Amino acid sequence: MLNRIDILIKTRSRPYVVFMSLLITAVLGVIDYLSGREISFSIFYIFPIVMSTWYAGERAGLCVAVISSVVWAAADVLSGYEYSSTYVHIWNSLVRLFYFVLSVLLALEIRKRLDLEEMLADTDGLTGLKNRRAFFEQVDLERPRSARYNKTFTILYIDLDNFKCINDNYGHETGDELLIRVSTVIKANIRGMDTASRLGGDEFACLFPETDYADAESVIKKLLRVLRDEMKGMGWPVTFSLGAATFQRPAGTTSEIISYVDELMYRIKREGKDNYILVDKTGKIEPDSGT
Repeated sequence: MLNRIDILIKTRSRPYVVFMSLLITAVLGVIDYLSGREISFSIFYIFPIVMSTWYAGERAGLCVAVISSVVWAAADVLSGYEYSSTYVHIWNSLVRLFYFVLSVLLALEIRKRLDLEEMLADTDGLTGLKNRRAFFEQVDLERPRSARYNKTFTILYIDLDNFKCINDNYGHETGDELLIRVSTVIKANIRGMDTASRLGGDEFACLFPETDYADAESVIKKLLRVLRDEMKGMGWPVTFSLGAATFQRPAGTTSEIISYVDELMYRIKREGKDNYILVDKTGKIEPDSGT
């Protein structure tokens, strides 16, 4: 139930979230006024404050916090309760405001920590690319989206040839530097909507949404060229074997279609390495390899 609510709110715009938070605050103010002084509704004001902070940001949360404090104070005045001094009413209002602002700060801190944990859970620690789990999840999301809008997508699998000799001859620090450079080159030569991942070791993968065979071949040729140039520039005897396939409504699971692309990459390694193969699985054409 909570997950459904979370997804529902996330799909809404920030102004909508702020509007709903203020609406809830107004309703709470009316209930607070009608219930009188004997029943406290203070805890319920926290909900719209935290909701606006969580989904719309710090400014929205502080705005709702201030308005909630004003609404609460107004409900007190309109209910007819008389304080011994006006200063007591002001003091209570300030205490409530502090209480609400503290709720905003706590919600922000929790959100930051959760976002950091999610990022670390999805990110390869060395290269900063998506890790294997996150890549599979992204493909899981792309498959139904692609089918719904009748769009093709391409998956690319990259393996480094002769990487072991770098670790053996130059050391693992150089090996790590090489992997970082490869990831940097990949990120610099793909679109913002694409997903690059280090699947583990010296294996990388890319997901190209809305990319047909011709567009995929163009970007793969470019990637292979710039990766070769980077290795030559650093004097590293490393080449690349690339396997890729363009899909539209693919049969099988995400694991199965990625394994299929993985096998294409190994086919290149068996045939001499330092090349690519791109297969069209959309029913248009199905060449054996690219050059």
